[in-house]
Amino acid sequence: MLCVHGFPECWYSWRFQLKEFSSKYWVVAINLPGYADSDKPSELANYTAERLIDNLAEVVEALGYEKGTIVAHDWGGALVWSFASLYSSMCDKVIIMNAPHSTALRKMFGTLKQYQKSWYMFFFQLPWLPEMLMGCCDLQMFNEFFRGEESGVKNLENMTEADVDVYKHALHSWEARKCALNYYRANIGNVSPQFIERLKKSSISCPLLLIWGTEDFALSLELAALSAKVSNLVSVEYVAGASHWVQQDNPEEVNKYMWKFLN
Repeated sequence: MLCVHGFPECWYSWRFQLKEFSSKYWVVAINLPGYADSDKPSELANYTAERLIDNLAEVVEALGYEKGTIVAHDWGGALVWSFASLYSSMCDKVIIMNAPHSTALRKMFGTLKQYQKSWYMFFFQLPWLPEMLMGCCDLQMFNEFFRGEESGVKNLENMTEADVDVYKHALHSWEARKCALNYYRANIGNVSPQFIERLKKSSISCPLLLIWGTEDFALSLELAALSAKVSNLVSVEYVAGASHWVQQDNPEEVNKYMWKFLN
């Protein structure tokens, strides 16, 4: 089981699933390029979805497996939607959490509701200013991300200040924050025609479960249902009252849905 985190997290976001599923699976939670101790290439081209997805295939091979169960959240989920199409032979089953399929997101971008929720994606296109603001006041923005009233988890016992410190450490350097923000800069409105052609020639051919926390501050609830329409192999489970950080906010229910799907 390969777990792929989102922004602005690291492997630690899967701590509840690492413990839960280790009884049956070899669970591996990676740090994506740019995060924590992973390599931090400076060129923007290293953060295109196509490059990152191909990197995930190399990770599966490096672990010594031909295929596995892929679990992902947020940016990790955005990558794994395409990974499930382009590298379907490597996917036994796929679980994605609070990350929409790209076609659903493009459709919802045309609505004022989602545009207002996604303003930060456009702000992140600016040079150096997002890096600076994220680093201000001992990375106070991370406290707002994970424990704030609007965007944070609803169950604060599952996201202590010590937990937030782990994420601060993963992106404590300017270089790491720049790398994390490059995921937005390299992909928002900047997808190569060659990659689009690759996607058009591929399709999802394995069961895929989408788990969605209903109180996501950044992504409209409608995105889950729209994403499910991309394939009849996609099913959706909603975690009522959970935030964007669904697998940390309500790990008991998330793990229950995962077991149900995997068994």
